[in-house]
Amino acid sequence: MKHVEFSVGQMVCTGCEELINTAVRTLPGIAAVQANYVHQRVKVDYDDNKVTLAQIRIAIETQGYPIVNKTAETPNNVRLIFCVKPLFAPIAPNN
Repeated sequence: MKHVEFSVGQMVCTGCEELINTAVRTLPGIAAVQANYVHQRVKVDYDDNKVTLAQIRIAIETQGYPIVNKTAETPNNVRLIFCVKPLFAPIAPNN
């Protein structure tokens, strides 16, 4: 069993948490998922023989929540964080 944490943007309520939890939970090999909108984090315990990090990431992002830091575990349990720009940027109204 492996553990990964993602920094996820644009979660604003418990409804957002539930959308992410449900999307990730439907993947094979997911033992636990916990989205937290207050901390903008998603924690996942998973079987890497049944699901990939890419599949987990896609499940989150297809719900409309960009992953701000893509985190992966190496074989030696050293955490690597890859910073990426959010998918969406706020647009200021034209006055």
